[in-house]
Amino acid sequence: MHELEPDGAHLADTPTDERHQHDERHPHVGVTPRREEDINPKSTQEGSVEAGGVLRIIIVDDDEAMLKILRPRLEIPGSTEVVTALTPEQALAALPPEGTPLAVISDFNLKAERNGLQLLDAIARTHPHATRILISGYSADQIGIGSDERIHAFVEKDLRVENIVAPILRTLRARYGG
Repeated sequence: MHELEPDGAHLADTPTDERHQHDERHPHVGVTPRREEDINPKSTQEGSVEAGGVLRIIIVDDDEAMLKILRPRLEIPGSTEVVTALTPEQALAALPPEGTPLAVISDFNLKAERNGLQLLDAIARTHPHATRILISGYSADQIGIGSDERIHAFVEKDLRVENIVAPILRTLRARYGG
């Protein structure tokens, strides 16, 4: 498997003070991903990335500019295939067959019938091995998710795109290697 790190983006080169810091009250906020065992007892996936599969990443945000910013930073030739969706319905339509390595990154505050957490819940029912990452311009406390075990990571949106991408990549590396 290719390393889950885009060309030229090396986290070791990012000064520590510029990274999101670990939040003891919310262990899944920022850079600390949830452990696979906490979410799904079976940690291996059919069609896993380790077996040479390509990870499909679906990014859901009603802000088209955010999709345009995140897509190229998460698309890694030979490792990931990135699909963007403006609505939960588009995201659900883009789901691959179960068993395909999958990560879904959704904004919490979608201008739709369901919010990002509700979308991730729906995806967890049909694709239980999918990595589920929630992003928001609000803190975990403000949106009331606390230490929610339905998601693998929560990332606060930041003015510096690196502070959004870095925790996403760390979560993907923790779950899929690389």
